[in-house]
Order: sequence, then C-alpha cells, then structure tokens
Amino acid sequence: MAATQTTYRVQGIPANASFDDVKTIISKAFDKDGVKANPTIHSLASDPYSPVNNGTKVATVTFAQTPGNLKNRGEVTAIVPWGYESHRIFVDSSFQGFTSLNDAEDDSGDTIDIIAVSGLSSHPFGSWKERGGTFMWLRDEVAKTAKRARVLLYGYDTTLVNSESFQDIGDIATRLSSDVNAIRGARSAQEAFVPTPIVFIAHSLGGLVVKEYPDDFLSIYGLLFFGVPNGGIKTEYWMPIVDRMPNRGLITSLEPDAYYLRNLQHTQTPFNQNHSGLPKFRSKYDANYKAIEPFFTECYNDAFEVIQKRFIAEGLSHHLHSHSMDEGLC
Repeated sequence: MAATQTTYRVQGIPANASFDDVKTIISKAFDKDGVKANPTIHSLASDPYSPVNNGTKVATVTFAQTPGNLKNRGEVTAIVPWGYESHRIFVDSSFQGFTSLNDAEDDSGDTIDIIAVSGLSSHPFGSWKERGGTFMWLRDEVAKTAKRARVLLYGYDTTLVNSESFQDIGDIATRLSSDVNAIRGARSAQEAFVPTPIVFIAHSLGGLVVKEYPDDFLSIYGLLFFGVPNGGIKTEYWMPIVDRMPNRGLITSLEPDAYYLRNLQHTQTPFNQNHSGLPKFRSKYDANYKAIEPFFTECYNDAFEVIQKRFIAEGLSHHLHSHSMDEGLC
C-alpha cells in the first residue's frame, strides 16, 4: 500500500453491512468507465450520532485508485442500491465531528469512551498516523485490542490560512461538549444513564480545548496529552499567517499570559520527537508506544469502577438507575 494514500471516512453505511459489503457498496459508487477504485476497508463501526436501533455505520477507507471526483472535491455524496433500498453514503477526508473506529464488545456494559482531540492546524486522522507510513495507532492497535472501549476521533476547524472563523479555545470546547452529549445521548436507554467514563487523548491545542471542557468532570477518568502548551506558546510565527483574519483571536489565546492557560498536574514521559511527531508511532512495537500502553491498561481495568464510585460519592447515584438525565452530565 502506498504510504501517501489519503484516508477517507464513509458515513451512511447500512447497519447490517460487513467489511465485504462495504467494499461492494463503495465499489458500486465509484467504479466508473472500467476504472476500479479497489477500496480497502480499515475500520467499520457504528456511527456515534446514529440511534442504536435505527443506525448506520462509519468506515475508514483508502483507495488503490482514488476516484477523480473525490480527489478533486475532497468529499462526495453517492446514492447506492443495496438490498431492496437505496442508501445515501457520504465520503470525505476532513473527519469533522466524531468518527468511531470500533464498537465496544464488552457484554457487561462496563465500557469507556476514548476521545482523541487533535491540535492547531492539524488533521483529526493524520495527526495520529505514522509519518510517511500507514500505521495509525488509535485505529490499528488501540481500537482493535480495546474490547471494553469505544475509540473516537474528534475533528474541528483549526485552519489558519484564509479562515473565516471567529472561534477561540472556549468556543471549540463548548462545541466539543455539545458533540459529546450528542453521541452519548444516541446510546440505548439503559446505556445512556450509566456514567460511562471518558478518557481524553489530546495533542497540542487539543489539550487546551479539553482543559476548557465546560461540562462536569465527574465522567472524565484520564487524560493523555502530547505536547500540550500548558504555559503558552510564542505566537510570532503564527501571527503573520492569520494577519487580520477572523481567527486571530484563537492564536492570541495561546500566548503565555492568556486567560485560558491553567496549571495542570500531570506525570510526564519524554519522547525524542519533534512537536508534530509526538503522537505518531511506527508500530505497536515502537518504544514510545510501549511507554503509554500501561495508561490504557489502567483505564480498562479501573475506569468504570472509579467513575461509578465518584458519582455515588457526589450524591448522584440516582443517575445510575434513573429514566432521565440532566443535559449537563456526560
């Protein structure tokens, strides 16, 4: 497989579709004039925004030959016949919002949500992928081995050049909160009222967004940060890029004396990498990846029990069995 292949997200896949079915569906959409797209399906999971009993799936895909209309536009909507119905699929490379990489398989319901938030002017998928290679550790290792966890990517607009966005860190954090509530509300009635633990993984600006997460922190078990500028960054490099564009405020909010930068107690593990390379690993045998594996083991073993006890200690045990839940609780 070519190292430079773009990874695409496919949404709107029928809920009963298998990996082979998805390959057939995508081929029907893009095989034109004798040219075969030959898609490879790398992950397939329930769409986090879809209701459990009437849902769709989402996949990550690469193409041996990227269809011309997809390469030119970056996103395509296609209507594909499947079974006795036609299904509308949406293919894009931006990965905005939430993308599930797997489904938790633990029958006990003692599962956790692992949410990865990328950084400034970065890509929600590419930020975590091996540089010059194909290994994407969250998808190709964590999601495949974490039976008790649902692994999700979170994408948001941090484009600097020609941006029309006025958002700052607080705005992005508020939107993250809204989106978290949306995907957790999409679960079945029984699951929705169990305090499912959250583990945030963040790189660079993503860590500051997580620190400004406005909802109650009762459900958050752990944080894994890569190169988060807790003390701020020098913005001289970025200011000429944004110039007088609307997103200038996002950059000024990263200055060392900015309001958003708060102290964070944490354990540090040094990696011999540049800033963008910190969350990228060559394989599951990479020494840097091995250094963070114990963090995930602890999360799988302890998170659900710890969060349950936290809710009870805070006098919120009724949320474990209630038929209604306050909007602000995750």
